[in-house]
Amino acid sequence: MGKLILASDKVAKKPYLFKDIGVEVYTLEEFCYICYEYFEIVIDDFPSTSITNWIKDDIEMNEILFSIIKKVSNGESEIDCLLRMLKNSFLYSAEELDVLAAKLEVWKKKSNDEKIKLKGDTA
Repeated sequence: MGKLILASDKVAKKPYLFKDIGVEVYTLEEFCYICYEYFEIVIDDFPSTSITNWIKDDIEMNEILFSIIKKVSNGESEIDCLLRMLKNSFLYSAEELDVLAAKLEVWKKKSNDEKIKLKGDTA
């Protein structure tokens, strides 16, 4: 059985550019999709200043931004923040998030050289 996902009506004034893969996104749903499918290019500097500025200024979703920044300042890991954002987007099932969490745990244990190679393979 399929599921219906209602997209938010927030569309960015300017797109967020994922430079490594050359993709521009205009909505939080698109942003979450890229974060889920291409976590390798996002996770090591999540949430970056460019990401938080885009969420705040271009899609004006300050409640999400506040939640992310608060969790990071309280010592929550980048992985936990990313998973929380994806969970709060309601785009992914618990099972899908569990699969991603497992992939992220493997990623966390890789050396920097392995990460750089995998990022290059992803882009």
